[in-house]
Order: sequence, then C-alpha cells, then structure tokens
Amino acid sequence: MPERAVVSVTESRPETASVAGARLEVQLAGGLSASVLPERGLDIGDTSLAGVPISWRSPIAPDASPSAGVEKWLANFTGGLLVTCGLRNIGPASAAEPMHGDYTFLKANRTTCSTEVTADGATARISGSLDSAGVFAPTLRLRRQITFTSTITTDSIEVTDRITNLGPGDTPLALLYHLNFGAPVAVPGTTLEIHGVEAVIREDCPEVPHWDRLPEPTDNITEAVWEHRNISTDDGGVRSAAVVSPTHRVDIAWTADTLPRLYQWVMPTRRRWALGIEPSTAPLFGPDRTPPGGGAPILTADESLTTGLSVSVQRL
Repeated sequence: MPERAVVSVTESRPETASVAGARLEVQLAGGLSASVLPERGLDIGDTSLAGVPISWRSPIAPDASPSAGVEKWLANFTGGLLVTCGLRNIGPASAAEPMHGDYTFLKANRTTCSTEVTADGATARISGSLDSAGVFAPTLRLRRQITFTSTITTDSIEVTDRITNLGPGDTPLALLYHLNFGAPVAVPGTTLEIHGVEAVIREDCPEVPHWDRLPEPTDNITEAVWEHRNISTDDGGVRSAAVVSPTHRVDIAWTADTLPRLYQWVMPTRRRWALGIEPSTAPLFGPDRTPPGGGAPILTADESLTTGLSVSVQRL
C-alpha cells in the first residue's frame, strides 16, 4: 500500500480560552493537509499539499480571539481555504444583516469523522450541521459534508451542503463560498481560466488591470472585484474555473443551477497578497441586489437546496 494512503483526523484545542476553538486536523500522508474549523461552521482553514501552502492566510492571526464592531466579519477574516458567507446576506451590510452574514460565527454540532484507505489512496470525511436562526426570522439548517481525497493522480476537496428552511415562512438564501489562495498558487503572473462572455469589475483598480493574470504587488492597500457572467456549462450542468501558477494548477467546479454567479477577488497589496474565487447564489453588487432578499433565491418553508463545490490541486 503506498505511503500516501495513510490518513488521519485528529482534534486540536487551544491552550487557553482566549483564542479560537477546536480544530480537526486532516492529514493524508504525501497529499492533502487541512484544518477544519467546527466553531466556524466547518469552514476550512490552512490547507497544504505535500507541505506546500495552497490557501491564503490573512494578517489576522488564525488563533486570534473573535472581534466585534461594525466590521465584525473583516475583523475576523483570518483567511483559510474556505470562508462561507451567508446565509441571509452576502456583501455589504444591510439594515437587518451584517456584512457577509453570520455564518462564520456559527458553531457546527453533531460533527462526525470517518476515514477510508483503499489500494488507490485515502479519503477522510467530516460532517456536521448548524442553524442560522433569528427570533423574528425563519431558521435555516445547513448540513455539511467535506470529503478529502488523495490518490496517486488526484488531490481534492469536495464540499456538499444541504440547506433547509425550517420555517416559519419563506426566506432568501444568500450563500457565497469564499475560496482563498495565496503563494505559491497566487503569485505575480498566475493565470486564471474562466470561460465566460463578460467580466464586469465593481470599480476600477489600476493596480489590477486584468482579471486573467495576477499583477506585480503594490504597497497600496486596495482590491479588485469582478463578476464573471454567462460562464460556459458542461453537459452535466457544471461550471469550472482554473488557477495556474508556475508550480500548481487548481481546478474549481460547482453546479450552475444552485450557484449561478461567480465573483473574483484580487488583493495585490504586498504582504496581503490574495486571490479569491467565489461561487454564489446571489448578487454581490450591481442593480440586481435589491430588497427584499437582495436578489437571492427564495426557500419556502420546509424546502431544501443541495449545493457545494470541489477543489482539485495538481503539482506541475
């Protein structure tokens, strides 16, 4: 049996109560390594392949105490491979909902872990659920399963979410998967492959003149955000994007019917360097973002939506 078939999931806890909580450390020897964060809705933190970082880490320490304030989400944006935004709002704060919603502050429960070793490699699965609820709002229950796979030919992560409106009444479902990549995946000259008809930038950013090639770093603290429209869909209803650096290729796939919108975030600032790929159910900016619901699809009482994405990494 090859060495890369070894697989483990272990729990780690902070030494003091003043820092972020427990993590599930996934290790597929010779392949994927990742931290899964139950106290952040089973999002995925630091991720690496054969010891080389894939994900982006922000200047905010990943074990920092949770912060409050008007920009609560930004104050707690520690990076990692996946930060889920929603479930009632994405993008700027509204009168009723904070920026990017409350998902990152929700704790998962009923968490389970399993591993499997075959002749081809190894798989680890982590699942759990959480509720996004309000006294004067319906309850949305999300059940998540994350599957980590490492074989001779493929290293991949698949996230599957089933969101159910437990009622009462109808509710919008605003969900955005904030996938974050740093060096050596995101470096000057890294290219992006997204087969769409149009890329619309939120506002001009001279430091990032092109969406399909990452620029040289700048000392200006700035960002560029695009929406990619009319992306081609394969026969199975799947859309895809690829990030290609001199050392790695990352392929991202998601279903067009449940995640009809795609956004791209570039932060070209030195020591902040980041690339985000963000499939979404709802508009992040523009005229479609109108109340009520901000352009998000509506879940009726007891209705469910199953969605998710996959990330595959190859060393070049």
